[in-house]
Amino acid sequence: MNLSTFVTVESKIAPGVTWDVRMMSEGLRTRIFVGMADAMCSVRAIQTEMQSLDAIKDEEGNVDQIQTRPEVLESLFNLNDKIDRVTKTQIDPVWFREGLIAIRGLSIDNTPVETIPLNKLVDLLPEQLYREILKSIRSNSELTMEERQNLEYATTSAERVDSKINSITADSAAKTDSTNPETVASTSQTK
Repeated sequence: MNLSTFVTVESKIAPGVTWDVRMMSEGLRTRIFVGMADAMCSVRAIQTEMQSLDAIKDEEGNVDQIQTRPEVLESLFNLNDKIDRVTKTQIDPVWFREGLIAIRGLSIDNTPVETIPLNKLVDLLPEQLYREILKSIRSNSELTMEERQNLEYATTSAERVDSKINSITADSAAKTDSTNPETVASTSQTK
């Protein structure tokens, strides 16, 4: 069995440009999420602030821009801009740095891209190419909803039965008698 740790992608917008994207591993996913932890906290705080605004929603749950007060709409737009800034400046660069292995077939200011450190490319690549590379990294990295639902392991408080979670709560500790010698023997380790 031979596992590949990367996939090569050809650009659709820049003919001749290719790049290698890391295949996701649990360690890489953890490193990415740790690298984005503070940014994700910021996004969640902004989303909470957005939810607290008195916006009128339509049947699909979207903000009704006609019936919502102008000052509320302005606040929502400003908060949405904050999320975009956090995403572009703190989240996307982590995905890019961790997911991209190499890029070929491009020169920037007459310098072959292969000689430019990857962490500098975030600032140097044309926006469209950067977004295309980023999209390929994320599509090769993130779990789909189906993959999330089909994880082989259960959480610490749930048991998976026939691919469905049987319970989301653990049994009460009060159900066992910790003073019972049989319980103590089964939970204690002797040396």
